[in-house]
Amino acid sequence: MSSAGEFEALVAGLSEVKPAAGLEEHPPLRRVAVLGAGPVGQALAAECLAAELEVTLYTAFEPERAALAGPRAVTIRGEHLIGTYRYAESASNEPAIGLRAGIDDAVAEADAILIATPAIAHATYAGLLAGRVAPEQLVVLIPGRWFGAIDVARSLRRFAAPELPTIVELAASPYQVESSQPGALTITAVSAEVPAAALPNRGTERAIARLRTILPMLRAAGGVLETTFADLSGVIDAPRALVRDPESVVREIDDERRRVAFAYGVRELPAAPPDEELPPALERTDQRVHDALACSLVPLVSAGQLAGVATRTAAAMVDLGSVLGKLDYARHGRTLPSLGLDRLRPDDIRRALDGGDAALLEQALA
Repeated sequence: MSSAGEFEALVAGLSEVKPAAGLEEHPPLRRVAVLGAGPVGQALAAECLAAELEVTLYTAFEPERAALAGPRAVTIRGEHLIGTYRYAESASNEPAIGLRAGIDDAVAEADAILIATPAIAHATYAGLLAGRVAPEQLVVLIPGRWFGAIDVARSLRRFAAPELPTIVELAASPYQVESSQPGALTITAVSAEVPAAALPNRGTERAIARLRTILPMLRAAGGVLETTFADLSGVIDAPRALVRDPESVVREIDDERRRVAFAYGVRELPAAPPDEELPPALERTDQRVHDALACSLVPLVSAGQLAGVATRTAAAMVDLGSVLGKLDYARHGRTLPSLGLDRLRPDDIRRALDGGDAALLEQALA
């Protein structure tokens, strides 16, 4: 099937997503599954437990699983969630984060599934969820990076998911979290506001109203294009890790991001904060730098190419990261062709993703 045909089928499936019959307008969350047991995933699980929700934690990756094997709890210090939160591998009479060895046990009957992983792993978790996720569940990407909801929806379709759930993507992580050793986290900052949007877009307000129980900082964005272009990881993390004097590079990539966003109909975007307000720069080998290159800068360059907007500095940063990391990011990162969006014009993409009208979506993809 052509990429345009695949995308047409995807959007048609999304346009059919409806609230399950008999549900309240904004039913409260009762059970949450967190997929990904890195620092942010553990903090989210603790957030759910603090909100007196039933919460399970699962990871598909052995290093994260090994880090959870020793401690029987996670102790959090810093700006938020200060305290100790127990883990339990089986039923417990006391409040605890339920560790699960299998994804079936982790996500069964969950109202929301929070995917707290690097964006490069979104497709992996989507493949695991296919056949297990129900249309009334929320799948939440924390964060989505660029076009994360499309990547997950396409992966679910590729693995023959019978119906698509509402997929929510956050423009950024709700916290900055560091881990000094297994079982110990420090939350160094909590975001005051995080734009979030759902695919399909008409589900945004309802999804965010439910998620504010655990993430009160969420703000309804205009659509997933806004959350995509609001992501600053490629603007900030990659240059500060790869370039000795990154200030001018950050400003140039930020300007390119805003010009490309304008071509896709996204007019209001925050600028990158000044250098003195940023956390310490990451090491070049940090997974977050890899993620910023593959899932933020590569799609920025790809979106610019489709719109006819030059992104010379972003492209140069992708090339530099490829040389230093010995990985062809332009080939292996998220691109509009890999997402099935390359045969659409920027205005059609905007109307398809953020328009909220099923008939308009089909017309845009005809």
